[in-house]
Amino acid sequence: MLYHQVLPIERDEAVRVLAHEPVERACEALLSVAYFEDDWRWAEALFLDLIADETRDRQLRRVAVICLGHLGRIHRRISRDTVIPVLKQLKKHEYFGESAENALDDLRSFVKR
Repeated sequence: MLYHQVLPIERDEAVRVLAHEPVERACEALLSVAYFEDDWRWAEALFLDLIADETRDRQLRRVAVICLGHLGRIHRRISRDTVIPVLKQLKKHEYFGESAENALDDLRSFVKR
């Protein structure tokens, strides 16, 4: 994926894109939610739901993992009791492991206990 500026997206539009658009566009929508959504709890739930949905594209799910780290870095909050166990489990996964470890590093650095 090439880098380009992530622009804000409305919540309803993000949900629509995730349901109907190609993976590349859906990944952009996830990053927009992580960067710009004020309701971090809503964003966190969205990311966790995508991560848990094994019918979804792996790339999309990996971006959702990365977005959990962004969410903690930007908002300095996360539901630790929910998110940390998910990321620790994903650390063991061949495809998601590195992204999960990076997200955990962000949470350790930016989210207070």
